[in-house]
This record gives sequence, structure tokens and C-alpha cells, in this order.
Amino acid sequence: MALETGTKLGPYEILAPIGAGGMGEVYRAKDTKLHREVAIKVLPADVASSPERRQRFEREATTVAALNHPNIVTIFGIEESDGHRFIAMELVEGQTLDRMIAPGGMPLAKIFDIAIPLSDALAAAHDKGIVHRDLKPANVMVTKEGRVKVLDFGLAKLSGEGQTSSSPDDVTMSAPLTGRGVVIGTVPYMSPEQLRSDAVDSRTDLFSMGIMLYEMATGHRPFKGKKSADVMSSILRDTPRPLHELNGELPRHLGRIIEHCLEKNAEDRYQSAKDVRNELRALPKEVDSGSEFAEPVSGSGTAAQPPSPTSSATASGSALSAPTRRGEFWIGVGVLAVVITLAATWLGRGGSISQEPAATHTPSFAKPSTSPHRGITQDLQKQPDPRTTLAVLPFENVSSDSDTDYLSIEIPASIIDKLTGLSGLSVVSRSGAFRFDSAKEDASRFGRSLGVSVVLTGQINAHGDNLTIRVELVDVATNQQVWSKRYPRKLTDIMAVEADITQSISDALRLQLSQEERTELTKDDTKDADAYRALLEGRYWFQKFTVKGWKRALGHLKDAVRIDPKYAVAHAELSKVYGALGVWFGDMPPHEAGPKAKHAAVTAI
Repeated sequence: MALETGTKLGPYEILAPIGAGGMGEVYRAKDTKLHREVAIKVLPADVASSPERRQRFEREATTVAALNHPNIVTIFGIEESDGHRFIAMELVEGQTLDRMIAPGGMPLAKIFDIAIPLSDALAAAHDKGIVHRDLKPANVMVTKEGRVKVLDFGLAKLSGEGQTSSSPDDVTMSAPLTGRGVVIGTVPYMSPEQLRSDAVDSRTDLFSMGIMLYEMATGHRPFKGKKSADVMSSILRDTPRPLHELNGELPRHLGRIIEHCLEKNAEDRYQSAKDVRNELRALPKEVDSGSEFAEPVSGSGTAAQPPSPTSSATASGSALSAPTRRGEFWIGVGVLAVVITLAATWLGRGGSISQEPAATHTPSFAKPSTSPHRGITQDLQKQPDPRTTLAVLPFENVSSDSDTDYLSIEIPASIIDKLTGLSGLSVVSRSGAFRFDSAKEDASRFGRSLGVSVVLTGQINAHGDNLTIRVELVDVATNQQVWSKRYPRKLTDIMAVEADITQSISDALRLQLSQEERTELTKDDTKDADAYRALLEGRYWFQKFTVKGWKRALGHLKDAVRIDPKYAVAHAELSKVYGALGVWFGDMPPHEAGPKAKHAAVTAI
């Protein structure tokens, strides 16, 4: 029930309502003792009886009161009067950031004026072990004097708490979105780990800040959709369009900073808000000096590090651990499916589980040569390059039958899987490489944007039982062909063709592989070609991230396990599809999807 003007709460007199959030109603009030205006945040009466809500409300006051920073709202105290529990805090007058962002974005100077103190405020909160968890433009106020204030730590979490569960009141849905919220935060500004209901730390705020910076620079959000489910899917799946393509006048380094904040994997992001702040502070000096288009230089030692490639199995499995009010069961199914997919692939190829630590190879992305007379072609004539970096791009389907589109996507995806982790080679993940559109961009130019030294392109022509694949390795720096070959085969030979291509790539790049690695390149998860093709079609439709796509994926994966009942990877993929249909606003009831997902997972094991 809203408080009327003139209502007294202890020494405070309510003057007017200001707004309402997920954790309470906010009013302008007068402090009759100190003769000043304050903001009063009152816990709604209908939830005041909830111990959990009450505890979290009181925790907000304790949390924010511990923060003494000019860019964070000041808490005066937490009090109770006439059955109302409320927080008295600094009254910040001005304009929220969401009302300041113009359709075409904000001026560069204004972006710096807001982003630098914002990152400094986050750094101060994180130093105290406090994660905001609901950072968004509506929670950032800019005063008439231009001072930035971060508001509403109502969803703030002490980093040591380790809570991942959520309740219906935890979510804040923005106006353009519809649907039921089931996760903590505001959907369009949430991090992948929040959507998966994983434990969060300070890096989740950096992802939210990256979304805000992108919106400030371009005027729109990087992840879009008509409904909350669409936006969630976009956050988990999509790579935003690079900043320089939307506004060529923005400094390149700003785009790099934003992209680094928006890494899907928290390990690949900036590791602290201080790093973001320091980069943002240095950027205006580079702009003023005219060096904003120089090669990136990291002052913190983290920003210059390129993202680590992510396996397609991990990427495709991320949707399974999506948030849901159905609790830990679904989280467990999602995690289990991802683990099973990886384990089934490894064991199916003859791997074993050892108690001894495995040797690891940390990929390092080699930058393409800037010399017009030197590239990987010349380097290969001298000695193997231990830092060779490769992007396998989606193949072009030149078939007249669109039903074979899945081959142009899933064959290169399988090649990525086979090549990932080989000694001396770094392979760009599926999500990064498959942003390529041959109709809009040259392969070598796209390779340079990825920072790789060589790209693999290809064409597929499938007609009846016949399949012809033509592949080409291209040196990005010189645009010269390193190797190419045409494979006229039968559709039943897909697995053999993939093995031949991966082996040829290894030979063309002169990789020094162990005998074990060479053996692994030729191993398959199934011996049945029809089961394998059904798996590829299932994976293709699963990646569509639509209910229609998941239903088609379900049919193909059922075919795969029917053809080869011991196809562990197919059972694991089937578990993921059932999980998606039961979790992601699908039309399969949870009580039906849950047991089927579990059965498929157990069968895979």
C-alpha cells in the first residue's frame, strides 16, 4: 500500500513518491530533525512478513552503508515506524542514465564522464566484497552537477555468500519485455552466469557494465529480443556487432574494452573493475593524442590477452543450465549434460580417466604479420610456428537442396572440435568463427579482425548420395593459398572426410603432433554414418535456440540413438534438448521433460 503525502515515519515526513523497485517503494521525505530532504525506501507491507525478503532488505542498508564513495548513494540509517521497515538515504536529484541515452548513442566525452566514475564506484564496492547484481542504466543517476551516483543495491550480494537460488521477486523485467522472470537481476543487463543461475562474483557486474557501455556508445543494447526468453538466448549465444561497424568515429580501444567486458566466460573478461577503470582513464589521453587507432596496449596486463577458444560442446551446452524456478534439479541436469557431452566424446575416442594431472596447452593467438611480404606461407618454409592460430569458417552450401544446410555448419564445427587442443595450434571457437558471412565480408579481412594467422574456408555440394567438399587454407597476412583440396565422396563418408581434412590441415601447418594426437584425429564417436548425420542435424537445429528448432533436434537425435543405441554423445545431446524444452519456455511439461533428460544423461554415462 502506497504511503500518502504527509505520512510520518519517525522523524521523516513523506512528501511524494519517487518510484518502486524489486525491493521496495521509494519516497521523497523531509527529515524534520535535521531539516533536510532525504529518500525513504520502504519495504512493501505485503512482503514485510517474509523473513528472507526482510533480511535482504536490511542487508542492503548494511551493505551500502559500508561503502563510503562519492559515486555511491549514502545511507543514513535503517529504521522502523508504525510497522514500516525503511531505509533513509541520500536524496539524489538528477536524471537516470536510461533517460540520457539517445537513439544514436552519447557523445564520446559524456561516455567517459559517466563510465570512469561508474567503474570507480564498482571497484570500491568490489573491494568490500560486494557485487551489485542489478547494474543497469536505471540504477545510475547523473546529478545536475554531473556527478554519477550508483543506486539500488537491493540485489547486492556479499561475494562470500555463494547463493545462487532465486525467488520470483528477484527479477526485474524491463518494460519492452514480457514473460515470467525467474532469475536475479534485470534480464537485458544480466551476465551468462546469472542466466545459468551459477554463483556470481564481481565479474558479473563487469558484463552488465559492458552492456551499458555498448548502449551508451550506440544507442541500443547488444543483446535483443521481443521477449525475455529471446534476450536470454541472445546473451548466451550471440556475439554483438563490433562497435566500429556501427560508428567508425569511436576509438577502436573503446570497442576492445567493451568486447572484453562482454566475454561469455567470466575467466576471459577483465578480472577487476580497477582494470576497466584504468583502461577508461587512459583512453581519453589516447584520443587526444590521435593514437586511438594504434595497436592495443594494456596497462593492466589483462586487456591485451585475447579470449581463450571455447569448445562447441561447451557453447551448445550453455543453454541447458539456464535459470528456472524449478530449482536445482534443472541446474544439475544442465551441468550434467555438458559434462557428459565432454566425457562421452573423450571416452568414445578411446580416452581414459586418470588421477594424474593432464598436460595442458594454453593457446596463444599469433597476430598476423603487418609486412606485405611476409605471412604464414613464408614462415612455414622456415620452421613450424608454435603459435599458429586458425579460424575454421562456416562452409558455403552450393547445393540446390537447402535441407543440406546443416552440413555446411556442422562439418566445420566438427573440424573445430577435432583440431582444438592440438599442440602448437589455437583454434577460434565456433561462436567466434561462425559470425562470418561470406556475402558481406572477405575471409582474410575477417581473419584479421579475429587476430588469426590462417583461415579455413570451404564449399559443400550435396546431391542425392553424393557429397563434394572443397576446402582451402588461406594465409591471412598475404591472402595467399596455403593448401586446398577437393573431396568427391559419398554422404556415408562424412566422418572419413573430416578425418582427412583435419589431418591435411595438420600437415599443411606443419604441426608437430604426438602419435596419440594423430590417432585421436581419426577416431570417431560412432561407426554408423547414418547415426552421425542424424547427430549433426540434431546439433544444427539445437543451435537455432527456438522451440521449433529444439523439436526438430529432438527428432534427429532420437534417430541417432535408435540407429546406434550405444552412441553416448547422441544420448548426451538428447538430454540437453529435453532440458531445453522443459526449461526454456518450451511446451514440454517439466514433469515429462525432466525424467527423459535424466534418462538420456544416465544412458550416456
